[in-house]
Amino acid sequence: MKFDWNKFVNRNISVIMFENFGVVYGKKNDDQPPLYEISVKTGKLTEVFDDGILLETIRENNIVHTWIPFASIKSVDIF
Repeated sequence: MKFDWNKFVNRNISVIMFENFGVVYGKKNDDQPPLYEISVKTGKLTEVFDDGILLETIRENNIVHTWIPFASIKSVDIF
């Protein structure tokens, strides 16, 4: 399915990514599997490219740009 991201430039979006980050606490224990965090990126959609999107957000009074390839996007909320 083709999606026209250009319709949503300058809108705030929240992206859930396919990549999960595994976190293991303490010693290895088969009864307690690793905890996986879901990676979510939120910001203003500023640019659209052939292979991904660019988000802009402000953290600690700094502008941060985040590049997200289309292959990494699992789902998106658009505000």
